[in-house]
Amino acid sequence: MKERTLKVRTIYRAEAESRREHITGFRTIPEIILMGDWLKEAGFNEEDRVTVRCKNGRLTIIKK
Repeated sequence: MKERTLKVRTIYRAEAESRREHITGFRTIPEIILMGDWLKEAGFNEEDRVTVRCKNGRLTIIKK
């Protein structure tokens, strides 16, 4: 099994009272980006559907 070390990044998302209201502020959201030839080598292709499960601090990605 190959391992990759990735960084959980911070993105900023605008907040508003509703979709039609003005932006009232921003909040931070964690983000992980997965990309690269190694995904194809692991059997994942463009447009594949996946399920992501989170349990006990682990993410499991399952190809559908």
